[in-house]
Amino acid sequence: MADEKACGVIIYKNENNTRKYVIIRGVGIYQGYYGFPKGHMEPGETEQETAIREVKEETGLDVVLYDDFRTVDEHPLAREGRPNDRKTNVYSLAEYHGQEFVMQKSEVSEIVWMDYEEAMKCMQYEESRRELTEAEEYLRNKDTDNHVDERDYRLLERDRYTFLVLRRIIGSECRLLLTDHERLIICFTGEPYPVWIWTPDDASDKEYEKAYLIAKENGLLDGGHSFNVKYGLAEYFINRAANDNLTLKIKMNMFAYDCQNPIPPKSDVDGNIHKCTEQDIDDLVDFLALFHEEVEVDKKSIAEYRQDAENYAKTGRLYFWVNDQGRKIASCQYAPTGDMASINLVYTQKAYRRKHYAENLVYQVTKIVQDEGCTPMLYTNADYVASNACYEKIGYVLRGKLCTVG
Repeated sequence: MADEKACGVIIYKNENNTRKYVIIRGVGIYQGYYGFPKGHMEPGETEQETAIREVKEETGLDVVLYDDFRTVDEHPLAREGRPNDRKTNVYSLAEYHGQEFVMQKSEVSEIVWMDYEEAMKCMQYEESRRELTEAEEYLRNKDTDNHVDERDYRLLERDRYTFLVLRRIIGSECRLLLTDHERLIICFTGEPYPVWIWTPDDASDKEYEKAYLIAKENGLLDGGHSFNVKYGLAEYFINRAANDNLTLKIKMNMFAYDCQNPIPPKSDVDGNIHKCTEQDIDDLVDFLALFHEEVEVDKKSIAEYRQDAENYAKTGRLYFWVNDQGRKIASCQYAPTGDMASINLVYTQKAYRRKHYAENLVYQVTKIVQDEGCTPMLYTNADYVASNACYEKIGYVLRGKLCTVG
């Protein structure tokens, strides 16, 4: 058996938010084939030495190889009477640093830059496409990390209303947290909560594709997860998933409101606001179960609702409206994040709806938030016209829109 071994390099550069790769076209019988610079090992050489030498000979480039990337393909050599002969190709990875190309015309007929999609379409060998995909996935993960810093909070300040919750949860324990600190933040705290993905308003399709592939690689496109995103990314996810024979759709349209100047409700209702304490936990568990069952998001077990109820009671930020008969009619809580506080868990028992209890409760909690020096804000289902009208009556102003895709 006579085996052969060749070593080469996948070379890339980042340009205008797009990653491109050096692709070469061969000569002679290989003139119609595209791939990466590579060549056979010489006696006494290491894989890295061969790769560096071959790149220099074929392209004129001096490269510094990544220490932690190596991809290999092995295939039989088509030699008559020698079916066991095999060839192994080993590729390293390197970044381009602005040198001029000097093409070895005896081996190379063309050197071109291609992005990932272009290269995948033109390379004939399945092995080459697999190796490129490995490099792309490696670099995509390398471009992001799971360490949040002030750069991320500055990015979210651009969308301080629509992504206030993301701003709060990126500082907590997360199952998945990836950020490039410039154009993408992905955060998933775990079931049953949605995945939050922030992208800038001018994000390109290539940046949307990066977000989609990260979600796919982390098993989030399994039909069991939802995503809170801007509408541009939502449209891309839906269309891109269809190409993968997956079904995504908009599950909820959301409005983000804030309230700078609360307006007292015009309607008088019986009862008063009541701060939730440990004595109210059983009632709060019932409210949580009813609320999440009705909105069909973030549903949990009764035991988990009880744990949440105990935590909410300890914060002192959850309130009920109690009528004159002593019955808890509506609930509402707030969660501070910096100089803002999101109002949530707004729920009214069905028998008492359209009687302005929630309107009065939200107004009172809004005043409490303001007295603490925060700007009140809330998310609503954009399709709940009546509820949104109530919020607007007490001074809430629409500031942004996003949606849930799943």
